[in-house]
Amino acid sequence: MDVNNKVSNTLKVQKIWTDDAFMKSHGVIYFAVFNGSDSTPIAIRQMTASERSVQFNLNNTSGDFSNYHTKEVALVNPIVDADGNVTSYDAMTILDGANNNLTVAATYKGETESKNYDYKVSYNEGEVEGRWQNNKTDTVTNDRVDGIKLYKTDKDGNPLENAVFKITDNSDNTIGKESYTSDANGLIGEVYLKGNTTYHIQELTAPGGYTILPADINITTNATGSGVTLSGEGAMEVASVSTTTNENDTVTIINTKFHLPETGGSGIIIINLLAAAFLIPPLIYLGYYYAHKRKRRRAMVYK
Repeated sequence: MDVNNKVSNTLKVQKIWTDDAFMKSHGVIYFAVFNGSDSTPIAIRQMTASERSVQFNLNNTSGDFSNYHTKEVALVNPIVDADGNVTSYDAMTILDGANNNLTVAATYKGETESKNYDYKVSYNEGEVEGRWQNNKTDTVTNDRVDGIKLYKTDKDGNPLENAVFKITDNSDNTIGKESYTSDANGLIGEVYLKGNTTYHIQELTAPGGYTILPADINITTNATGSGVTLSGEGAMEVASVSTTTNENDTVTIINTKFHLPETGGSGIIIINLLAAAFLIPPLIYLGYYYAHKRKRRRAMVYK
């Protein structure tokens, strides 16, 4: 005899927006739960602009809970009840594989008008946890496609780690995160900027052994925000722009090493003169002190 015990099953969806630090809100999106390769969803829920996770309570399901997984879906004419459950719709597209592009409205921080932006959807399926209750969290990332990547290198193109930057607008408002630090690959970060707008990149801390940038780098975006031009004092000497295969620009910021003046140069002569100016007076004083002390000792002997 087969015994099939049903337990409480909870499947949670955690949402990541790669442009979250730049946006005030994103439009409504939808998630569906599927069992294995079955294309008919068990349940569909709405995620509102203020939410970053939704939860499915699948208490009436049975079998291996690891077979249950979530997918982001695009719906035509969905009807949603007061609890956020989708009760009907005219058509559904599963955003997965080659068909993983999502267009959704979003609003920048400090603005009220929303516009449509394109995202690529990817998934990280979680593990089933719990003994008497099955818990599983799937992470779904919406990666905006028009981001601009910032890199830090030396003059030979080698990546530099631990350079710290800040991005501001013309009103000196901080854009995105409070600061960005380059990683081992030299990646400072990927930024999502408004179109036809000028921003300022300031280096707060240079990598060890390198000189800090003497001035801000100004970047002005094109109409879509995916391309930039550089300006500012010496900007073209310390930064460059390249266009990637997906037609988004990449900005590379260059640091030069800090060098002491070489021996024999005018700089080292100045340093030596300054050192002498500080050292000679104490030496003269010490010489006078010991000479006077020796003279006094001799005078005492002859007495």
